[in-house]
Formats: sequence, C-alpha cells, structure tokens
Amino acid sequence: MKYIMTTRGKIEDSELGFTYEHEHLYTYLAQKDGAFDYEVTNLDNMEKDLKDIKACGCNSIVDASAIGMGRNAEFLNALSIRTGMNVICTTGFYRDEYIPDVIKDMSDNKVYDLIMNEINNGIGYTGIRPGMIKIGVSKDIVTDEEFRLGKIMCAVQRETNLPFYVHFTDGTCAVETAKYLIDSGAVKEKLILGHVDVPKDRYYLEKLCSFGVNVSMDKFGRDYNNHDKNKVDIVKYLIGKGYLNRILVGGDMGNTKYLSSYSGKPGLDYIIKELIPYMINMGINKEDIKQIFEGNPSRIFSV
Repeated sequence: MKYIMTTRGKIEDSELGFTYEHEHLYTYLAQKDGAFDYEVTNLDNMEKDLKDIKACGCNSIVDASAIGMGRNAEFLNALSIRTGMNVICTTGFYRDEYIPDVIKDMSDNKVYDLIMNEINNGIGYTGIRPGMIKIGVSKDIVTDEEFRLGKIMCAVQRETNLPFYVHFTDGTCAVETAKYLIDSGAVKEKLILGHVDVPKDRYYLEKLCSFGVNVSMDKFGRDYNNHDKNKVDIVKYLIGKGYLNRILVGGDMGNTKYLSSYSGKPGLDYIIKELIPYMINMGINKEDIKQIFEGNPSRIFSV
C-alpha cells in the first residue's frame, strides 16, 4: 500500500485529496532590504487561512520551507491538529545565500546522513518526518554549492523515492539544472521544477515537460485582477500538448502581503474560489482540474 508522509504520520495516498502543492505556512526569512513580509509566524492567523480553504474543499497542503528558511515542524503539526488538514513538511535546502555555513562545511556524506536522519527519524527532536526533499537555485546562475547539494539530494531521492522539489529563483536555470539532476540519478517522474511559470513562457514549460519531469506553476495569484489569464492559457496549452499529468498548480503565498489573515490579497482561497472557476470558464474541464489538484499530487507524493 502506498503512503504519504504528513506531520502527523503516514496516510494512504487516497486520503490526500485536493492539494495545495506549494505554500509556506510558517516563514521567518530575513530580507536584505529590511522588509518583514516574510515573517509569517502567527499560529492563529494561519489557522484561520487554512480553515477557510478546508471549508472550500482543500484537504492537504505542502509546506515547502526547508533548512535555512525558518522551518518550524512543530508549528506545522499544530496547524494540522487544529484544522484537520494534512500538512506535508520538507527537508533540504534553499538557495545558496540561505544555506547555513555549517552545511557548506560538511562533507557530502555528512549532508546525506543529516537529511536521511530527518527522513527516517524526524526533524530535530520532534519526531516529525518530512514528505518532500528540496534544493534551491539562484537567479540566472547555479552555484557550485547548489550543484553539490543537488547531487546529494539525487542520492537521497533514489534511496527514499520522495518527491524532489527544486526552487528556481524567478524561474531561471531550469533546463540546465533539470538535465544535471536527471544525469545525476534523480527520479524524474517525481522531480518537481518550481516557479517555472514566472517567465510566462509556454515553450519553456513545454520543453521542461518533455524531460518527463513535473512543472510546478506555483505563482498563481500575482495577477489576480485578471485571474492570471496568461498562466491559465499556458495550462491549457500544456494540456493540449499531452502534459496534463505533469502539471502542478499552487500559490506560494508565504508572505503577509498575500494572506487574508494579515489583510493581504488575494488570499489562499483565491485558487479555489476564483482561479478554478475561471479555468473552467476558459475551457479546462473539471476532470483535468481534478487531475492537477488531486491525481498528480497523489502520484508524486506517494511512496
């Protein structure tokens, strides 16, 4: 029987249901300009946001905060208990500038052992086990450290069969990185290329899908006044090219300016309340939407 690891333990893949595949429910990420937008730390606020989307039919959510991003597994577990939502947490790393020096000083074997220990035994002393691994890539360049950690994570993925999410800053460098990771042994059917919708280039995403990987179009809500029309058009295009099973959709709204509980817009419920009805109006059928939000996450996150 296949299962998916959540903060409260294993669930059957059939229990995942409608899934937000890339969010940040707890974020404490220092910004070089001194802004505090990425301090999402209020448990009551996030509980309200999650209860709103649960009432709309969302059953599960993936928190993509890794080491160096203010990750807080106990906070995520408390949210899951309070709301009844399945919450999947993450192990791995963000892009180079946020990788702790202690990690950069570790040997490959020690980094591998650290990540495997979190997967098998839990994060720190919490006993909470991650259900996804991650690396980050800088804008317009892949640093030596990012290449190194990427190769280590390929080994982790082969051992665990967990989904492997790659953050691409502003969607750049995805083609060369995907090729490198596949050549390094990544399980491409469970490799997720994140933020690649930012350039709004359908041919870029089509090329990535042709590698047999998954594309995470997870910046929806940035053009909410127009219902993200350009990105919806790209989803339709990819479906027409036969890549329905490679598409994931999310909001990446781990920022106070996007969350309703912090008086931000459009709010987590935008995807269910506004985006999906617009997708249907634009000619994407309900069965395909169910595949994107239920079938694809269930396949990718189950082990």
